[in-house]
Amino acid sequence: MAGRPKKPDGVKLLAGTLRPHRVVASLELPKGTPEPPEWLEGEALAEFMRVVHELKASGILRPVDRGLLAVYSVLWAKFTEAAQTGGEFKAAWVAELRRLGALFGLDPSSREKLPAKAASDGKENPWANFDNNPATRNGRQ
Repeated sequence: MAGRPKKPDGVKLLAGTLRPHRVVASLELPKGTPEPPEWLEGEALAEFMRVVHELKASGILRPVDRGLLAVYSVLWAKFTEAAQTGGEFKAAWVAELRRLGALFGLDPSSREKLPAKAASDGKENPWANFDNNPATRNGRQ
């Protein structure tokens, strides 16, 4: 498939660019955070838990992301082991580590593409329901 990948409707909604008439029904995934696989251990488990903790508030993680996050965590563990022992780490593994990290917004450039959650200070926006049409403003029609 050529071109840019389609943005999910949830991303468009958070960014304020969602057009309801263009929404096509899509798969609704259960909300929540993924649990680590029972076989994950050591540095891989620590990285899995760190990423889940850091991304929990963003709302982009779902339990179904467990597999991709586990692969990312195992690659991270192999990378750190190679770095600490002077071992070899294949360039293809680095590329895959970067690709998977980008899917979760774990680098600055991919993080810029993800919408920020709107910060709420508890105050209501006085302009939120402002009617800019002079003919209908203040109940006149």
